[in-house]
Order: sequence, then structure tokens, then C-alpha cells
Amino acid sequence: MEFGLGYIGGLLFAFAVLLAVSSVIGALTLRVATKVSSHLEATPDLQPAFAEAYKISFIAGLVAFAICFALGLVVGLAGKDFSFFGYMLLAAVGFFSNAAVISIRLRHPEKGGVGFGRACWFTAIQITFSAIVVYWLVKLFQLITT
Repeated sequence: MEFGLGYIGGLLFAFAVLLAVSSVIGALTLRVATKVSSHLEATPDLQPAFAEAYKISFIAGLVAFAICFALGLVVGLAGKDFSFFGYMLLAAVGFFSNAAVISIRLRHPEKGGVGFGRACWFTAIQITFSAIVVYWLVKLFQLITT
């Protein structure tokens, strides 16, 4: 199978659309995560505006993609395949890169930036809500297509 310019362009377009849609879901779930956390820790005013949450989710997706792509490229050029452990490593890289971007970009109006531990908490809540949203989107898609 030959990989021409059209194939690569199609992949890049698909990645851009996927990143845009997943950033919307990420922004919504980041807002939910900060709201849940602010209720649990009694620290109001932490919820970012949707535009800022979208930027954070978009940058986090790009960073995670770049790191995981580089790791996959190294493994692929070595002629190897990822095992289950390799995929778990990529998931951990995605988790911690998302938390790092959140800890850098998310700011409390009075207290300044959030710490890395709190950003990991936000990421865990974000993944939970994202899984719920994706589950229901898949169910909706199945209902529409059957």
C-alpha cells in the first residue's frame, strides 16, 4: 500500500477534526472537574471560562499527541510493536502531560496557579466524565445507525 500526499492530508484532517471535537469534550469536562473540586474543597472562583478551558484541552491534546507520536515513532522505527504495557505507558504519559498543561495554564484569581497534584485530581475527574460522555455518545450513535 502506498502512502501518498492525499493519504497523509486525510490523516491530518481527521486528526484536526478529532482534536477539535475532543477539545470541546475536554473543555466541558475540565469545567465540571473544577466545579466538583471547588465544591469538595470549598474554593470558589476556580472554574475557567469555556474559551480558556478549550485552550487548555487543545494544548494538552497537542502535547500528549506529540509525545506519544514520538514514542510510537521510535518504537516503530525499531521494528517493534507496543505490548499491553506499552499502551499503559502511553496512557500514563497522556495523563501526566494533561495534568502538566493544566497545572501550567489554569490559574486561580487570588491564589495563582494550581499545583501538579491538584491538576492530577482534575485530570482524573476529567477522564471519568469524559468516559461517561463518550459512552453515551456511542450509545446515541448506535441508536441512530440501527
